[in-house]
Amino acid sequence: MGTKLQQGKYTIGRVLGRGGFGITYLGANTFLGRTVAIKELFVEGITTRSSSSRVVPSQVEAFEQEKNRFTREAQLLTQFDHPNIVKVLDGFEENNTGYLVMEHLTGMTLAEKIANSGALKSDEVLTISLQVTEALEVVHQAGMLHRDIKPENIFITDSGRVVLIDFGTARHFEANKTSNHTRMVTPGYAPLEQYATSAKAGAYTDFYSLGATLYHALLGKAPPASIDRVTGAALEALPLPAGHPLQQVIGKSLSLQVQERPQNARELRQLLTRGVPAPRAAEPVSVPAPRKPAPSPPPPPALSPEEMYARGVRHQQGDGVLKDEKQAAHWYRQAADRGHASAQNDLGFLYMKGRGVVQSHAEAAKLFKAAAEQGHPIAQYNLAVLYEHGTGVTQSLVQAFDWYRKAARQDHLKAQSRLARMYEKGLGIPADPREALFWYEKAAEQGDLNAQYTLGQHSEKDENSNPARTLYWYQKAAQQGHREAQFWVAQSHAEGHGTPINLQQAAFWYRKAADQGHLDAQYRLGLMLEQGLGVSEDRKHALEQFQKAAQGGIVDAQFKVGLFFEEGWGTKSDPAQAALWYRRAADQGHQVAQNNLGVLFEAGHGVMQSLQQAIHWYRQAAQGGNAAAQYNLALLYEEGRGLVKDDGQAFFWFKKAAEQGEAEAQFSAGSMLEKGQGVNRDEIQAFEWYRKAADQNHPEALLQLGKMYEQGRGTPKNRAAAIECYQLAQDQGLEEAEERLKKLLKPRWKLF
Repeated sequence: MGTKLQQGKYTIGRVLGRGGFGITYLGANTFLGRTVAIKELFVEGITTRSSSSRVVPSQVEAFEQEKNRFTREAQLLTQFDHPNIVKVLDGFEENNTGYLVMEHLTGMTLAEKIANSGALKSDEVLTISLQVTEALEVVHQAGMLHRDIKPENIFITDSGRVVLIDFGTARHFEANKTSNHTRMVTPGYAPLEQYATSAKAGAYTDFYSLGATLYHALLGKAPPASIDRVTGAALEALPLPAGHPLQQVIGKSLSLQVQERPQNARELRQLLTRGVPAPRAAEPVSVPAPRKPAPSPPPPPALSPEEMYARGVRHQQGDGVLKDEKQAAHWYRQAADRGHASAQNDLGFLYMKGRGVVQSHAEAAKLFKAAAEQGHPIAQYNLAVLYEHGTGVTQSLVQAFDWYRKAARQDHLKAQSRLARMYEKGLGIPADPREALFWYEKAAEQGDLNAQYTLGQHSEKDENSNPARTLYWYQKAAQQGHREAQFWVAQSHAEGHGTPINLQQAAFWYRKAADQGHLDAQYRLGLMLEQGLGVSEDRKHALEQFQKAAQGGIVDAQFKVGLFFEEGWGTKSDPAQAALWYRRAADQGHQVAQNNLGVLFEAGHGVMQSLQQAIHWYRQAAQGGNAAAQYNLALLYEEGRGLVKDDGQAFFWFKKAAEQGEAEAQFSAGSMLEKGQGVNRDEIQAFEWYRKAADQNHPEALLQLGKMYEQGRGTPKNRAAAIECYQLAQDQGLEEAEERLKKLLKPRWKLF
């Protein structure tokens, strides 16, 4: 708990899950203030952990193989950007093992859901199967197989998103070709071909495992292992109504013959989205001839597509009717089938979100395209997004660019901003900075805050740009709540970029950004409150801002919190809290915090007194160049406290601090040179260091400098200069200076 990774970028928290090959922790990106999941390679049976958190393998070769597999998993997952595939944000080696940083998902695995609630309803299982199919389509299009689909590797978030996780056994495949691979099986979920070390594998391999998972979800238990089914073990009947699509999907997917299973995700999706067939008409029966019926009233006039669409909107919004997205989808479908573009777009949106209908990205894409081809700008934008990310369609940046451009030309705000980004990055089209700027400006002028911020960034980087122009765009975005822009506007007012310095405005915008969680803004606002710059001095509220920034990992803020607790500024003095916060900053290399922590250890304030700890932290800061720590370390060497007395080391550190202008160190260096203590005696050098300290009004240095002027040591005799030095030292209360001054000023003649 609390382990730092990547020099403090990540912090490890509690364990979220543990398996045979790794441990997943709740973690934090301390620089971004973002919660993440951190997966650590830790193989049961062959690894232990040292006191320094280093992973130690007992079987080095086997562990290295697992490390390579772990690296492949990271490289594989970084290819995908899909809502149904777990997102990997970072990967690295540390502590002799591998780490994956992933999005933090809140919810539970399908296995946990079944264990908690029992078998699931058919509609819920159908929704899960469609989302897993979307994920597998992307994986298979990349030439990969997951190879370990089971309830434990399907995660259902609190919002209902289904996410495929744990790609540790995934491998490349070529359809219908025999390949050699490591045998990795989970009984009940693995098809026969996974029990062989050399066999043909394809998308159908994963579909068997998915079918077994859906079987488990419906019955509350896994099917018999495929190898046992060969010898007679039978599948149980599924609790499904006649004609339910899952009946055929699971039956086909669990076939022991690969050719009988679905061969690709498109085929599987068609099976899943096939509606339940209508019941057969009843057989006619003989009945008496009816009396002649009364004339029927004329049928109501048929609704127009526009009226159907309007009914859908009312049901979706709850306008005068009960809000019901199933009814909305019904009416949108009626209008969409008659070519109504807005109905096609809005029904596509419901399919994207799985609201009122079974979620299907492919159906959403089909509907968006139908509307887009009629010139519907929102549908054009939505279709472009799907093409950009490969959701429900084969990814194509060229198609994405084309549809963004169509929507942008119809003044669709977000499309203009996305189109500008594609021109800027060269996505789907050769990079064209001028076109990018044109579309950013179009979007910005319509009020797109991201485009406004981007224009500010471009202007800032342009050497020929007017700073006032940069501020103009940042201010536009800031006024709409863009926190990075708010921070930049605050910086501009604080430093006078593009506008005269205005500390009141700086404080105003720092507060705006700080209220949105901008860590640097919280720290800067704390500084202004501490010093009364642009706002009234308020150390209590300054401490509150420093604490927010410190908890987000801002090192300077952690130091400030420690200082406020040590000095009792804005709060009661609390040396223990001071030590805690100094330690956090010190661990990240903050030299002043390291020195101050050393002082607390030396004095035993807030921590158990320990000269060894004091020496450790003084040395850390001193080696980093902190003058106060260099002086403190020199004193310990000179006095022989906590370490062996060493005048040579004492002089070395006094001189280091003296060279940085530390007056006490300058005096001590002069004193050691004058006495030849730990260094060859050198009165000329001693005189120079005394003079530097005297220039900072150091009383003892003034006294010693006066003596050297009086006696002509290290410098020619100079009675007037000696008198001046003694007078200055006397003014600071040195009695010896007063006595020497009297002797110098005493008349040198005798009266007869």
